[in-house]
Amino acid sequence: MQRNVILLFVVIVLSGSIPLSAYAEEANQRDPILQEAMHQEKEKNYSAAIDTVTKSIVQGRLADTAEAHLFLGAVYYKTKHYDNALAEFTKSVSIDKRD
Repeated sequence: MQRNVILLFVVIVLSGSIPLSAYAEEANQRDPILQEAMHQEKEKNYSAAIDTVTKSIVQGRLADTAEAHLFLGAVYYKTKHYDNALAEFTKSVSIDKRD
């Protein structure tokens, strides 16, 4: 069931019906690292966007938030790394449930 919800969310967000920025806007306003990654994604520099977020989480410079994993999932989906996208969307849902 949870997997179906995640997949439905992926289809809706990444079909272009709902812009990714609508979901990450709050985090974007708070966190300059996520803002930088979103700019890289907008410029279609997907590998840089992924690196910016993942390295920043590992280094502790970016909070391990649902928004960060949602963003990563969307970028992985755009680059056709579907397994990674699903993993990131699942992390996003797990983190969101804790909060």
